[in-house]
Amino acid sequence: MSHMRPFGILPQNKTPDYEVRLLLEPAEILTPSIQLTNDVQSTFNMQPSATKESIEFFDTPTKEIFEGRLERQRPTLTHANRHGFNNEPTGDSREFKAQVEWGYANKVLSMASKKKLDGFLADELDFPSADRIRQMLSTEAPNKFRHWKIHDWGTYALQRSIIYGPILVDRYSGSWDNKPINLEVWYMVNPSASRTDYIVEVSCKTNNRASALFKQRRLVDELKSKGWLVDEDLKKTEAILDAYAV
Repeated sequence: MSHMRPFGILPQNKTPDYEVRLLLEPAEILTPSIQLTNDVQSTFNMQPSATKESIEFFDTPTKEIFEGRLERQRPTLTHANRHGFNNEPTGDSREFKAQVEWGYANKVLSMASKKKLDGFLADELDFPSADRIRQMLSTEAPNKFRHWKIHDWGTYALQRSIIYGPILVDRYSGSWDNKPINLEVWYMVNPSASRTDYIVEVSCKTNNRASALFKQRRLVDELKSKGWLVDEDLKKTEAILDAYAV
């Protein structure tokens, strides 16, 4: 098994919540049959069975949409805009929900607009056709995405988009420090089908920065003591697009 190894001003009308998200060593977390080890289950009070989800990412062959944004499709259509914490304004984002993703060393401001797919159940792993998904993404796209660079830029980009994936994800729910915690296993199938790589992440949410800082430090210490932590951050979407590039 192997694992795969961005700071923006938040608009005044947005108050973010926080998600601490850390990368784990697959070889230390998973059994040979790709189940959680007993120690992981015990530490995070997790049930052995996972909720399975299949996710497709849409981008142009030259990955134009990924330049700070992503479009993905599961039972929920997601248009996301990601910023590092620098001095560049994000602009009007009333259609987006703001969240700070707090990793090992970096914090990323993510603003996402989500729309559930009508008639598509959460436990279904088969997708509608690519043309239908492109149409849904275009129809539900926020104006900020449609006109990101020039008028109708997003619509045209989606028309030229291709599928990266699908990626199977196992999601586990549990508790740690008397609060909900989640663990995800992303299956990165090599195009030659000769092997599968795994991305394993653990995450927990909170409503304010002070609590996020406290939880991040405690969780890092816990994971280090177990030998489970990968002490760096992961650009997961970039890794997925690279792995599934045509």
